[in-house]
Amino acid sequence: NKQSVMKKPGLIWRFAIGVAVLSFLIYRVGFTRVLKTIASVNPLYLLFIPIVYAVSFSIAALNIHLMISVVKKLPYRRVLRYQLLSWSAGLFGPGKIGEFSLVYFLRKEGISLGKGMVIPLLDKVITVAVLAIFAGYGFFIYFGMATAARMLAIIALAIVVLGLVFITGFGRAVIRRLLGRHASHFKGFSKTLRLFLRERRSLLALNMVLTVIKYVVAISAIFLLFLGFGIKVNLPAIMFIDAVATMLALIPVTVSGLGFAESAAVLLYSNMGVDAGAAAGVYLILNAFNYLLAVLLLSLGTGGRELD
Repeated sequence: NKQSVMKKPGLIWRFAIGVAVLSFLIYRVGFTRVLKTIASVNPLYLLFIPIVYAVSFSIAALNIHLMISVVKKLPYRRVLRYQLLSWSAGLFGPGKIGEFSLVYFLRKEGISLGKGMVIPLLDKVITVAVLAIFAGYGFFIYFGMATAARMLAIIALAIVVLGLVFITGFGRAVIRRLLGRHASHFKGFSKTLRLFLRERRSLLALNMVLTVIKYVVAISAIFLLFLGFGIKVNLPAIMFIDAVATMLALIPVTVSGLGFAESAAVLLYSNMGVDAGAAAGVYLILNAFNYLLAVLLLSLGTGGRELD
């Protein structure tokens, strides 16, 4: 549960590092400057944030629901509950790895660990691919072809290597050796993965389309918060910067990329002429909302079936 997760020394250290980096960012921008900026936000725009999140979560749950249906039919509302809880857990783990807690809920539904692991893994790979496209577009527009090509080449290589590891017999043999006696727990992984890659490619394509829609909806929260500060930032710029920040959040240095993602976003916005205080204010408000919502959802979710 959430309490046992937060007691782990490694996670506490990662959280502390994230808070330290975030504090340094606020210090560099100016504490008073950030505080005054946050206080100046038009509260009307804050009212739209929960609506944006609700739509984004609904699309994310639909994505997961469609993929789970390949293995087993589950009610959408139950999948939505699992998706909300796994998203919440992701905020308290390094590199959002907590989102793989979806596998735990799927096991409760009779879906084996091996089969269940395929669903969040493929969903995460597709998400990273979408983010890479947006980030590559941004690097091309703002930093030139050479930088964009290098960045996309690195990401493409990582995805190809990851794919080869899971698809080829040699790669699976290496994984089995690394897992040792735990390999039996992942029975069904390869078969389910092949099922998606060979017979459900149209579903993976639909997942990518829905992921793009979900991402555009999600970043509208950033767009609205900037408007709340009286600043209009074009959506392509937000897409690029948030894609970079979200990809940094996947690096397991701090809890959910805390500190590093926000610092990168503020730096990129500043380079585009956006007020650093406003950029920091936007991400601090979103972080506060994220963690308050996550604590609420985890409290409800671990207390029973209130979300069903």
